[in-house]
Amino acid sequence: MRKLPVLVGVTKATGYAWFKRWNSNGYEGLKPNYGGSRPSKLTEEQKEELREMLKEKEWTTKEVQEVIEAELEFGVIYSS
Repeated sequence: MRKLPVLVGVTKATGYAWFKRWNSNGYEGLKPNYGGSRPSKLTEEQKEELREMLKEKEWTTKEVQEVIEAELEFGVIYSS
């Protein structure tokens, strides 16, 4: 068991966590568990508006951040 995590490219801690999940729940225990994340700060309407803007040109993440913060006045501030 000690060498197995290294062979698959994960830390020992991750390897042991996977082993424990396998022993507890079998295959189901190894499936990703995407728990609830924070709700979006943008409404569906705002997301759609942003999607349409993003189709117009190639954007950097900084430009998208600036659009969200200022141009669209979504009232969302992202810290860097």
